[in-house]
Amino acid sequence: MPKSKGNRKSKGRNRQAAGASGRPRAGPSARAAAHIEAAQLLDAGSTLLDAGDYAGAIVAYESALNADQRVARSRRNRRRVASAYAGRGNTRTHAGDYAGAQQDYAIAAELALDLPENPHTLEMDRLLDQGFFKDEQGDYAGAMACYSLAVANNPNAATAYLIRGEAKSEQGDYAGAIADYDQSIICCPYFAVLYDSRSDARTSLGDYDGAIADYDCALILWPDNPRFYNGRGRVKAQQGDYAGAIADYDQAIICCRPDDADTFHNRHRARLGLAVPTAGALSAAAEPPADAAASADAATAPPERLG
Repeated sequence: MPKSKGNRKSKGRNRQAAGASGRPRAGPSARAAAHIEAAQLLDAGSTLLDAGDYAGAIVAYESALNADQRVARSRRNRRRVASAYAGRGNTRTHAGDYAGAQQDYAIAAELALDLPENPHTLEMDRLLDQGFFKDEQGDYAGAMACYSLAVANNPNAATAYLIRGEAKSEQGDYAGAIADYDQSIICCPYFAVLYDSRSDARTSLGDYDGAIADYDCALILWPDNPRFYNGRGRVKAQQGDYAGAIADYDQAIICCRPDDADTFHNRHRARLGLAVPTAGALSAAAEPPADAAASADAATAPPERLG
């Protein structure tokens, strides 16, 4: 399975500079960091899985998915992730949580479509690897041809749709990306990160209501994920709902490390917008005077991240 094209969600998720999402495209160093982060989280998940801590393993694996979809869903790693979900499903069954167990078993079954004994999966992985190589060489048309063949080869696996959707989104084909994300969600509706991917494409098209709905779904599936709150807060801020954005940033800060500068930066700008609601979209060149709370955020976050 291919390496990541970048830390797609951590974010600086990386769209074209000055694009609708307002996030710059990642360079090679950011892609390498995402790859390393995902690999480390997968190793941590495997340690927890071997110890029988299925819930802890899933937290690590889902964090790896956040960092780098391609690494976490690679041929080598899918079996481990599937085992963790199946194990947590068994634990939930014994505890009487049948609805939760059903969700875990469904995810494990979707990942099992990608195990090596499935001949369709071997060919799908070969095509995805080939497509990633072409993409890295700048042959976007050739990469898309390979990704499309992978989808045709294994049309019930979310992985192929997801990777093709990410490739389309990176090229600015957000409508095409959304169509692929729709299919990946049909294949595996319980993976919160799939809704996260689709929300980003919807935001790029200006479909803020649709993006918020996707973040709502993602938070139902993973209620303590700070990035989902951060993403939903950004969308609300783009709509001018600064109070709603601040509420989401507050939740993100509760869920994440207290030194997460990005979240403090976002809340700082939302508080500026709330202080002067008629100012419209804020620009880095001319921001309204900060209120006391916004000034506190500016003082809390590292200065270099508040530009």
